[in-house]
Amino acid sequence: MKTELARDVAGPKSPSSGKQAAVAVVGLMKRTFKAIKPVDIIDAFVQERDLWELFRDQTVAVIADGVRTLAAIWRGAWNKGNGNQMDNSQLVTVQTKALMKLYEDIRFVPSLRLKDIKQVLQ
Repeated sequence: MKTELARDVAGPKSPSSGKQAAVAVVGLMKRTFKAIKPVDIIDAFVQERDLWELFRDQTVAVIADGVRTLAAIWRGAWNKGNGNQMDNSQLVTVQTKALMKLYEDIRFVPSLRLKDIKQVLQ
């Protein structure tokens, strides 16, 4: 994994909006499905084959892609929030209950099925 992460591979561009971050996540999903077809995993599982032996390299590659994508999303959020201009005193721990209010609000980031998300991302 360290070798894969050390490769000089350009990750996705840092998003500058929530919509662009969502597009980046869907792009990661598409790349992952292309790298390891879900039906191949299912077929190998049904045949009781060693999944790690069969999909090790692809798994490491998609995990590294996920790490790069997550880093780009965090970098985009940091940039959008003017993180470099913040005083260290502004970087404080947020209470768990305050965060939970965001996550429990179904309007905060609505969950959509893949077949329904296309129109939102356009």
